[in-house]
Amino acid sequence: MTERTCGYTLVVWIFGERREISCNPEDFCLRELIWSGKGMRGAGSLVLNVPPATITQGKTEGSCKFSPLKE
Repeated sequence: MTERTCGYTLVVWIFGERREISCNPEDFCLRELIWSGKGMRGAGSLVLNVPPATITQGKTEGSCKFSPLKE
């Protein structure tokens, strides 16, 4: 059995203001959301509840991986 270790962060700029969205595996997996075809703007708009056009730039930081479950 594996546990997901997630340090994945989506960084977007909305009208020049930097916003960081940290992955919260209990709510959603950012990596899966971004790579599902929505892209950074689409994922950011869904999570922040803003129109995609308001997001001027985006990037990801950190990593998302599986690691052995520690007992």
